[in-house]
Amino acid sequence: MKRLTLIAAMILAATGTFLLAGCYKDVILPDSASSGSGSSSGSGTTTVPADSVTFAKYIVPLFSSNCTTCHSGNESPDLRAANAYNALTSGKYVVSGDAASSVLYQKVSSGEMPPGGGLKQSDVDLIKNWINNGALNN
Repeated sequence: MKRLTLIAAMILAATGTFLLAGCYKDVILPDSASSGSGSSSGSGTTTVPADSVTFAKYIVPLFSSNCTTCHSGNESPDLRAANAYNALTSGKYVVSGDAASSVLYQKVSSGEMPPGGGLKQSDVDLIKNWINNGALNN
């Protein structure tokens, strides 16, 4: 009887293991949730609708991944998360609604910033869209 109970318990455990393994699902995080290498903001190849670009979700992580090595208080503008918005808007680096006239956009679109690699075009487009949509602190 004990042997039969032990065998039944083992079968039940094996069945449970297979059932749980069958429930495994790959979780694919948006690229913005993972940090990339030096020239990536994490935006990857995902296309973000122009009117959906927000400062907190897209621009701050881009700065954190690519810019704060230099722009973290010692070199203007300070692009650390808590300071970036005020540094950009009060320092005249961003002309709300006009990316082409914004120093930030000019520097990243020309490849001048960040030094040694520039940003991917998708990252430059995020900055452009954020500025052209009013450069909101959202």
